[in-house]
Amino acid sequence: MRFIQYLLVVLMAFPATMMITGCGSGVTTQDATGGGTGPNPTDPGDDDPGDDDPGDPDPGSGDTTINDISIVTGSGTDVLALDPPVVDFGVVMPGETETYTFVVYNNGGAEALFTNDPPILLQLDPGASGWAVSDQPAATIGPDGGSINFTVSYTPEEVELSSATIFLDFEGIGELQFGVKAGIREEVYIFGNSLPILNGDSSPRPEDLTDFGEHSLKDRGGDTHMFNIQNLTGAEITVTDLSILLPEDNSTPAGSFELVEFNDDTAWSLPYVLSADSKATYKIEYTALKAGPVTATVRMTYTDATGTTYAYNYRILGTGLY
Repeated sequence: MRFIQYLLVVLMAFPATMMITGCGSGVTTQDATGGGTGPNPTDPGDDDPGDDDPGDPDPGSGDTTINDISIVTGSGTDVLALDPPVVDFGVVMPGETETYTFVVYNNGGAEALFTNDPPILLQLDPGASGWAVSDQPAATIGPDGGSINFTVSYTPEEVELSSATIFLDFEGIGELQFGVKAGIREEVYIFGNSLPILNGDSSPRPEDLTDFGEHSLKDRGGDTHMFNIQNLTGAEITVTDLSILLPEDNSTPAGSFELVEFNDDTAWSLPYVLSADSKATYKIEYTALKAGPVTATVRMTYTDATGTTYAYNYRILGTGLY
């Protein structure tokens, strides 16, 4: 009896924690002082107990938002910073091709995944044609400055204004889009053979009649070409001057190029008022007076409704043969 009483006294003297060993249970107990090596009860489910952001499986990777995506042209223009975000390919002649390369950067901390296949989508605006996307990129852009390239090309059948929209859609991030356009717009143009001769054009060619071709010196051969001034501004303009300027080095003989007619009148006078969306015609005659190529500059000046004066110049060419 005394032995049993002694045993009870000994057992009661040990701490309570020693009574629960949890052998093989996988459970580690804590005493009242908060000791032990178990999970932090204030951060349940966190794969990284040292992180202050509960539930983030990889807190070091960061995120990518739509603001982390940028689109830049090959010349360095930030496309999305344009107002509006439209890249102008200019006036492209029928049968010719204008090409732009675009670079898409991902400056975020996570990869950006395209949702479309192919990644870059092109939508033609009503009546548009000739636009194409090539060099489609991989479906993913890496983080922290990763980039991909793609190319947009335009090959028109006519010079009328044409446009399209480029779409980039990213999984969990959002969609970006920008426009592309090309062709003539609401300005003043000079046309030859129904093709626009751009202001400052210094490369004569037969297609737009700025190259008068080869003609015999023996019979003072030559040719007469007709050109149109087209006012597409939507407002009245006034043509104040139309003249032919010969090179200052006298390399082109006087009389090689002559203005011979304006609006079917051989005795015209300027200024001439050209109403909105209308045109005026004039003719230039080339006469072969010198062997080899000779050039001149056609200069037209006009004022708009605000009184602002503009100059329009292009080069013409003729070649004399023995």
